[in-house]
Amino acid sequence: MHMTASLSPNLLRITGLAATLLAGGALPASAAAILDPTDDFLSSFIGTKGGDLDVLSAQVFYDGTKFTFTSTENAPIGTTAGTLYVWGVDRGTNNAPFGAFRPGVLFDAVVILRPDGTGIVIDTTGALPAANLPAGSITIAGNTITGTVDKSLLPSLGFSRSNFW
Repeated sequence: MHMTASLSPNLLRITGLAATLLAGGALPASAAAILDPTDDFLSSFIGTKGGDLDVLSAQVFYDGTKFTFTSTENAPIGTTAGTLYVWGVDRGTNNAPFGAFRPGVLFDAVVILRPDGTGIVIDTTGALPAANLPAGSITIAGNTITGTVDKSLLPSLGFSRSNFW
């Protein structure tokens, strides 16, 4: 899937979304992992229910200079065509982009990691242009995908970086 440099409404309708939007069981950066049961797809999900879309755990770390996003799925990364691994980040706006459908899902930026080793950060407020992650920022090891994002790509909008949700 090709991503443009601006947020498109289609971003929120990605079919191959293997995502932890860090809501409901939200956690600040550097907190404990979110653990998720196997084969627990939303009943409203109509896409392919591949194991690489079934998040088993997800975690974000912040070390003062960069964020590390990591997720382990129920199958090797990228076995379902068109898959993207997406984290929503609430930097302080408490924006609810899904509205009444998922009112507790709050974010104002997304970090997208792709099985081809590329990624992008999109500021959904429109304040910053989308930024491709540098080569080598994403690693894939079997069922786990990890991406590092420099703190400059996720500026605060009210929360300190260590308290981003």
